[in-house]
Amino acid sequence: MTPTVISMRTAPSASFRFLPGEGFEVAIGRSTGSGNGAVASADAHWPRDLRRTVRAGLEYWRQPTLTETAELLVSELVTNAFRHGQDDVLVRVRFTARCLRIEVRDGSPEMPVLGSASDLDEGGRGLFLVKAFADTWGVHLDGFTTWCVLALPEPPGGQMPPAETHTPGSPVSRDTGLDAAQQHPTFRADAP
Repeated sequence: MTPTVISMRTAPSASFRFLPGEGFEVAIGRSTGSGNGAVASADAHWPRDLRRTVRAGLEYWRQPTLTETAELLVSELVTNAFRHGQDDVLVRVRFTARCLRIEVRDGSPEMPVLGSASDLDEGGRGLFLVKAFADTWGVHLDGFTTWCVLALPEPPGGQMPPAETHTPGSPVSRDTGLDAAQQHPTFRADAP
């Protein structure tokens, strides 16, 4: 089976890395103007682009029933990261035999708080949506990473597609200008 090519618009301040057998991660340099409750116009496309990437990944992994929920979750977490975070944003999506795990690291040690939006407020419901739609969710103890998990139903045919489509041990990545420190090489995901 030929793997689906996952593509997205990138900027000089972003990099995409396919994680063979796991999923993908995207490191995004925050634009000036994002944070303190606002998302800069230069960063506003990232939730949409990452929804597309998640959709393509779920199509490849034969999990289309999770698409709408996963798109909503990644969109909410990424928007919150740009709106309330302090540093570059790292999005990691991992597929296992049992779950889809979405993690978003925003560089802010402040713990996210469930808001209290009124009926007339346009925002303030992101974490409520995450809590409502994810099977589990939480925040790493350092406060930098918010994560959520969706359980995977059994795929049609009972098997996941082959994970390795390149030489084992050789990373697949597209360098778009971030140096190794900016790509968060020490960021590690915990098992759900």
